[in-house]
Amino acid sequence: MSDFVLRKKDGWVEISDLLREVNPDVQKEIWEYLCRGTIADAADALEIEIGDLLEGRIGLREIQDVKGFLAPHDVAGQVFKVWVKVAPSKGRS
Repeated sequence: MSDFVLRKKDGWVEISDLLREVNPDVQKEIWEYLCRGTIADAADALEIEIGDLLEGRIGLREIQDVKGFLAPHDVAGQVFKVWVKVAPSKGRS
């Protein structure tokens, strides 16, 4: 089994807590996009459903990639963990 590593310095931002604010059907829809590999559709759904919250977290930077997985949880059984990779902010090299 390989390690799953997403680093903040590479532009990855966890948004799992923001996604918990939306309807479970929307979470399922985003999960299905990720399973099909339609990243652009997942990014669009995130921007539509949690746009204001997402903007508060990443600003106006473009989403370049989305990763997610279901993680075991003692109380909930499993939780949907999601990260977005964003473009570097202007002025950053």
